[in-house]
Amino acid sequence: MQGFKVLRKPWIYLIICFFLVISASCADAGKRVVAVQGSRAKPYNNAYEGFRGVLASDVEIERIILSGMQQGDAADGIRRAGPELVLAIGMSALRQVEKMEKIPVVYVMVLDADKEFSARENITGVSMMVEPEKQLEIIRKALPEAGAIGLIYDPEQTGAMVRQIKAAAAGQERPLVATEVYRPENVPSTLMLMRDKIDVFWMMPDLTVVTPETVRSMFLLALESGMPIISFSEKYVEQGALMSIGVDPYDMGCQAAGIAGKIMAGADADSIPGRHARKAVIEVNTRIAEKLGIVIDEEALAEER
Repeated sequence: MQGFKVLRKPWIYLIICFFLVISASCADAGKRVVAVQGSRAKPYNNAYEGFRGVLASDVEIERIILSGMQQGDAADGIRRAGPELVLAIGMSALRQVEKMEKIPVVYVMVLDADKEFSARENITGVSMMVEPEKQLEIIRKALPEAGAIGLIYDPEQTGAMVRQIKAAAAGQERPLVATEVYRPENVPSTLMLMRDKIDVFWMMPDLTVVTPETVRSMFLLALESGMPIISFSEKYVEQGALMSIGVDPYDMGCQAAGIAGKIMAGADADSIPGRHARKAVIEVNTRIAEKLGIVIDEEALAEER
């Protein structure tokens, strides 16, 4: 009876197994992402969960939290992992990985990355800002009777952002009055000079313009003059702004996952331009609205969320 031949050279099995393991490892390496997160802040965690929720079934994700780590540890961890792509959550994370020119980097929870990274071929992502056209439309729907919109900014901080806003506002009926400042102490006097020319003040996420001292001055002047303030964060709505137009970190993580998926499917990072957050989170201070005699059309705003 003819039976199976028995190999008398067991080392052949070892060679075959070795190559099978190597092949499996290479296949897994093509589906590995390292997520570098600036801190354990809730918005950063939410962005990570959004990203992981979209890609978790297909991709192995290793997360590195920067807070408490020594400088350089993140880069060493990324090199050891050998990922196909890096997710940078927050500006501090992006700073840690920006020198890794051979690995695609997708950022999220970064305010104005285009200012510094638009020329980098391996870096793209989701800006922590809703599309300017959409924000202007939200302001129009919330305050349909208002005329000119004013804002104050430091060109070094939010110049690129304001250029986008100016382009979006060009040709609209209500004018945009944008004034530059370079020092926080100049903000109150600049706003005083603007207040008779504008109907709404739009607070930019600008580190020069927004300080504890300037915010107090803004809200005091707004109450005295009856001028509504539109902010970028819910915390300023609690302090006296009429409304905020913020972002949804979880949804931004989902957006970043969509970009990462395209890159891991073969697209070049430089073929996918950075984009704005697609979902607006709108908060209204009804107490301030009543004080200013403003009726907000909540149904109209719901369409923009």
